Amino acid sequence: MLTAISQTAGGLGYFSPRHASAGFAVVLIGGPAGTIEAFGIWAHRLRADAALIEAGAQLLASCEAVLPIEEIRNVPAAFLLKRLALIRVAPLGPSHGVEATDKGSTVLGKGKTKKKRM
Repeated sequence: MLTAISQTAGGLGYFSPRHASAGFAVVLIGGPAGTIEAFGIWAHRLRADAALIEAGAQLLASCEAVLPIEEIRNVPAAFLLKRLALIRVAPLGPSHGVEATDKGSTVLGKGKTKKKRM
């Protein structure tokens, strides 16, 4: 209430120690919390090197038809393709398999092409 009164009175200012200490606490807690969260994200990132990208390209090429999960030899390459939305899990009999998404088919050059407008 004192804040509202001080704002209507014009030049008078009001300082609330409770609000100031709460704002300072957010800065103190938010900084370390953000840093700890960043370390967690950094530790679980996918490390994409040339070998992993090559294995992902080969896996994507073999996913033209539904590929049984049992035939996947490089799991990190499959996770990379899944994160890039190039493959998806599809039912395959009693088990599951992976297949290329529309985006993955486009990358392979076998996707849907847009018709040009004239």
